Amino acid sequence: MQKTRGELFDERRPNLTEAEIIEAAKAAKVIDSFNCLPVMTAPISIGALAVKFLLGDGTTTVMILDPHACATLRMTIEALDASGCRATITTPSGETQH
Repeated sequence: MQKTRGELFDERRPNLTEAEIIEAAKAAKVIDSFNCLPVMTAPISIGALAVKFLLGDGTTTVMILDPHACATLRMTIEALDASGCRATITTPSGETQH
């Protein structure tokens, strides 16, 4: 039986440790800005979302989010927003990220 996208997503979910989060902040791997474009799979069908992130260390990376990843990320952000979380991150340069 073929697995659903959600099952594959959950099975492949990487572990994320506090140490990795701290290292990312120290290395300025914080999003300074980003740009999004829909990925068209047919003339009138958006199959995914392409996001180009500009990170605090000056590097950029492009990520492709399929509909399941977009929905999961949206739900995560909505839950965080509903919790009232308003944390800020300070990069090594001293700039505050909101």
